[in-house]
Amino acid sequence: MSVKVKESFNHIPKIRKVLEYLGSHHLEIGIFGEDDSKILMIARVQEFGVEIEVTEKMRNYLHAIGFHLRNDTDKITISERSFMRAGFDTKKKDFQKTGEEIVYKVIGMKITPKAGLDILGNYIVGQLQEYLTKITRPPNHPFTVQQKGSSNPLIDEGRLRQAITYKIRG
Repeated sequence: MSVKVKESFNHIPKIRKVLEYLGSHHLEIGIFGEDDSKILMIARVQEFGVEIEVTEKMRNYLHAIGFHLRNDTDKITISERSFMRAGFDTKKKDFQKTGEEIVYKVIGMKITPKAGLDILGNYIVGQLQEYLTKITRPPNHPFTVQQKGSSNPLIDEGRLRQAITYKIRG
């Protein structure tokens, strides 16, 4: 006994195209340098921390705005506040589960492959933005809190949070 597939029920060519798209495209999530180099610099400083050598010009500027360094201070340390790496690590299993659910919808032709990547990209970006917002440690220096008017270490105007985005690459 043999089975014949009627052309109207043969979805194999469509599924093949879906799999080819998924195999040739991927998401990149982060803060992209070409979008805004200043915000990328801020992101790197917050993500990895940095030690800044105090110059006389910097010492004079800080003094002028009311922050007085001790004479023996030769560097300022901005602590690491990982929001991308730590956010991914914390949510990795959730991202994988959501990605699998989306792949099943794509293969089942309920959504297009591009729509699936857009849904996953938006989801991951939203989760990382939420993670960034909830970071409280290490806290900002009291002078920084006074200048910003907020104690949230990674939120000032919200530009860093909003800069997290995704791109579909093929």
